[in-house]
Amino acid sequence: MNFKLSKKVKRLLTVVLVLLVLTGCTKITGEDGKILADKIIYFSSENFTSWGSMFEKESWFAAIFVWPLAQLVNFFAQYMNIGLSVIIVTILSRLITLPLNIKQTVQSQKMQMIQPKLNKIQAKYAGKEDEQSKMAMSQEMMNLYQKYDINPFSTILATFIPFPIMIAIWQAVQRAESVVFGEFLTLKMDMLPMTAITTDLAGSGWKYLILIVILGITQFASMKLPQYLAQKNMKEREKKAAKEANQQTNTMTYTMLIMIVFMSVSMPTAMSFYWIVSAIVQAVQTVLIQKRYVDNE
Repeated sequence: MNFKLSKKVKRLLTVVLVLLVLTGCTKITGEDGKILADKIIYFSSENFTSWGSMFEKESWFAAIFVWPLAQLVNFFAQYMNIGLSVIIVTILSRLITLPLNIKQTVQSQKMQMIQPKLNKIQAKYAGKEDEQSKMAMSQEMMNLYQKYDINPFSTILATFIPFPIMIAIWQAVQRAESVVFGEFLTLKMDMLPMTAITTDLAGSGWKYLILIVILGITQFASMKLPQYLAQKNMKEREKKAAKEANQQTNTMTYTMLIMIVFMSVSMPTAMSFYWIVSAIVQAVQTVLIQKRYVDNE
């Protein structure tokens, strides 16, 4: 079975991805980095933001994905502090995409486990540019995928489909009324950490600095955990080969980590808290999936 994506499929995925980005990444903050007044999603009766108004004034994406999640945050915030509300909605959003996350995690773990074998096949045909050698290499790789029940195409889809939910929760956590006007652990959820750190480090700014440090640690641990679990049961020779293969992955991990930390200091504190919660939930989910679906195979 050939898992190579056709040009038509690549074009389709690219178009859909661009569409989602254009419809989802609406400008919601002003020059000061805080949420624009007309982008706040209200739950209180006097200012209630209806689903119809979201659809009419913004987009189908905002109405179908962002509005329900933001109103869930507002709803739970009536009965608990905003921190617990964000935790609950983050977990619920993860449950929605859990079947796809299970598939993605299992396939990704298997891919990391067989990476040394893939490298060996590629080394075998290194420098051979004739069609026969290329076909032979592709066939050996496909046989390896089939042996371990890996479908690279399904991994791509499993990563792509939850993307709208990720964008929606990213916006919803910032735009919910209860977040914009709320506090958690004495931290103002609409405050930009960079502003607090640079203007009042000795006062309350140090709390925001600690929050960013915690964010960096949790994100790093969540990103590195899959590699650790994949290599846990490898032989020493395979671990060495996998370590070399993971150098490119590590570069991407560190780049993503730096981007998240950079964005977190220049966005409302609510996003830092969301990223921390999301990283912890992702780590727990990765461990559970590993034990339930990978280690038992």
